[in-house]
Amino acid sequence: MLNKRIQELQIENDLTQKQNTTNSSDNINHDFTDICNLSNFSVLLNRTENVMTFPKQVIDFFSNIDFVPTYAKVSSNGHYYIFVYPTECCLLNWKSQIIIIKRIKVAKIADCWVADNGTFLLEDCGASAKGGKLIVLNHEGYCILSRSFTAHIFNTSLSPDGRYAAVQLCNSSTTHANKLFVYDLHTKKRFTINKGYLTSNQYAFFKDNILLSDAGGKCIYNITSGQFLKEF
Repeated sequence: MLNKRIQELQIENDLTQKQNTTNSSDNINHDFTDICNLSNFSVLLNRTENVMTFPKQVIDFFSNIDFVPTYAKVSSNGHYYIFVYPTECCLLNWKSQIIIIKRIKVAKIADCWVADNGTFLLEDCGASAKGGKLIVLNHEGYCILSRSFTAHIFNTSLSPDGRYAAVQLCNSSTTHANKLFVYDLHTKKRFTINKGYLTSNQYAFFKDNILLSDAGGKCIYNITSGQFLKEF
């Protein structure tokens, strides 16, 4: 009887393990299906606006603080603004009234981004003759990430939720040549996307995955592993 019961328990255990394996496989397949659904990926869209098109109160506001921006970038929800002069920018919260978050000087701003949560990314191309610099600030104007590179910056982006910052570097004779780094702004960890010589013109994000797009097509990579997942 004891041997029979042991056999029954072994069969039950084998069935449970098989079911768990099946469930795990189903979850993996479901997750991969979600990842391969391009509609799940979102791109940070910032409007670029001519400062002279803003209301007179805004023009007067900058005149009073002796700042003459040339253009502005606006978060998609319209709450956060980066007013840019080539060597200086002013970060604003404009939900109900104009509030200066930070006024910051840089060597030369090549591009900038702002997420809906007030995460600001500045791309400084004049910090060094040998490479660029990435500066990220939070909604209160505190610097949460500052990184210098031994190659110039090709382009940058933020995830719409402000979780990840991506920086694509140009070719050079250094170890940073052609690298695509993604920074987790919560943990400050840097991840390298193993993209080879693919150069992306646009970045979209879904969970911990990034979608790279260029004229030749689209590729999905996992951020934390840096590994290729799918090509379109």
